Amino acid sequence: MASSGIDVADLLMKSEEVVCRKFELVQNGVEKPRIIWGAGYLKSTSDGRLRFKIFAPEVNDIEFGLSDLFATQPGRLLGEDAYYRLTVTTGHDGIWFSDVVYPEINSLPIRSISGNIRELRRTEHLITGGDAEPFGNTVRPGSLHLQFLDDVEFPANSATTKSVSIIAGNEANSRESDSHPSKSWHLNVLRFSLFGYNFEMIRKENGFSFEATSDTLFPPHLDLRIQESLQFALGRTVFWKTSTFLSNGIVETRVRTLYDLNKKGRFLGPLVHNSPAGHTGEFFIKMFECYFSFALTGSDEWHPCSVHLHQAIAAGSSSTEGYALGLAVAVEGICKALHKEIGKPNQDEKAAISKLSKYLEDWPSTLDPNSCGRADIDRLMRRAKGAISRFKESRPLDQMIPLVQDSVIEERHVEAWKKLRNPSAHAEIPDPTKLQEHFDKQFAVNVLIHHLIFAEIGYEGWYTDYSLPNFPDRFYRLGDMGKEPVFFIRN
Repeated sequence: MASSGIDVADLLMKSEEVVCRKFELVQNGVEKPRIIWGAGYLKSTSDGRLRFKIFAPEVNDIEFGLSDLFATQPGRLLGEDAYYRLTVTTGHDGIWFSDVVYPEINSLPIRSISGNIRELRRTEHLITGGDAEPFGNTVRPGSLHLQFLDDVEFPANSATTKSVSIIAGNEANSRESDSHPSKSWHLNVLRFSLFGYNFEMIRKENGFSFEATSDTLFPPHLDLRIQESLQFALGRTVFWKTSTFLSNGIVETRVRTLYDLNKKGRFLGPLVHNSPAGHTGEFFIKMFECYFSFALTGSDEWHPCSVHLHQAIAAGSSSTEGYALGLAVAVEGICKALHKEIGKPNQDEKAAISKLSKYLEDWPSTLDPNSCGRADIDRLMRRAKGAISRFKESRPLDQMIPLVQDSVIEERHVEAWKKLRNPSAHAEIPDPTKLQEHFDKQFAVNVLIHHLIFAEIGYEGWYTDYSLPNFPDRFYRLGDMGKEPVFFIRN
């Protein structure tokens, strides 16, 4: 790369300040935008935020300050014109951009302006001429390197070496053999190939890296599909901090703000990484493969299933009551996202619902007005209409019953969901003398979520059954659930 040898993305990963020659903020959404410029610095804070600060800023609007400081209204969303496009000239490795930045005025008179940055990006052409394509949609073969700060555990099938020169006292990390007299090996790498991609995960002291290389075309938003697949296979929501994409002589580097780093909750991944069936990584890879294929839609948004899975995972960091409700609601969301066509009323049932609605419309005329007031009738009518309207849609339970009958999920898990959902939805506090029963229901619903997703993505293989004593590894196969279980037995 054409740079002075200083990697800004690497410095921001280490939370170091990066002094920048020029910042320029251009107001969004207006015909004659306000422009702010000046020198300052970039920095990643200890809590994961990416921030900037401009000292002694200059502004092309002499009224900027008081009007902007008091322009916001509590509880109201900011308009587009409250945000700015940021251009940063670092003096180290080119120009960085961010599309949505909200500048904060620190004092009056204005001596500095600072703010949070959601994402910084920089594009560099390593070659000139030719048919280089801009980054964004399907592009030429290349590589994608993601750096995560999340502390997660995953199986490994390869090692890195750490070599030490006893004479010089120097240390070097390498994945290749060398002539140093002292070496140590660390089993911290998972390598696998799927759909023409070569993937590599490396566990590091501060998070992990994930790299994808390919001799075929990269699909749009590959980083998002990788995050979704890792979320499923790990049972943890992970977000990359830096992304470097190389394709056809074009490099795009992105650095972004992260929140709630390394927060591990109660939700458990589908297969314990160091269990008898999980330690080799074979079925971790298979889960990643199935979900990756399932989520490979080309959209720049999360798959709805990934959203509901994230909600269950996030709820695991809240209270016991909050987690129970989060699990129950996630099951409903996953059913709607994946199995919404199951359990819907047929034509005969729809005809019966229409007759019931017609009867309800005529029902008030059959009542004695002296025995029931108009307000009471109206109140009952509203409740009855609401109940009948729900008959036209399938409930999560309606969707799960056929899946139980087809031995795709287990009835005992559905019963646990019912017993967990209703008290949680009605704010009932768990009986402190029956906490184990409450936790057992949570474990069972955790497994129910895995089974619902297994069925949709086509996964068949080992998983960890948290609904059984000692959390055994058990085999999942469509049509076999609820029957005699097959457990993993180490040879």
